[in-house]
Amino acid sequence: MINLKSGKEIEIMKGASKIVAEILLELRERVREGAT
Repeated sequence: MINLKSGKEIEIMKGASKIVAEILLELRERVREGAT
C-alpha cells in the first residue's frame, strides 16, 4: 500500500514524475533520430 503523504509531497512527486516523463520522451526522440 502507498502511504498517504502531505499535499506538498504529492505535488513534488507529481512534478518530478512529469519531468522524468519529459526526459524519457526527449531521449526516445533522440534515439529514434540516431537509429535512422
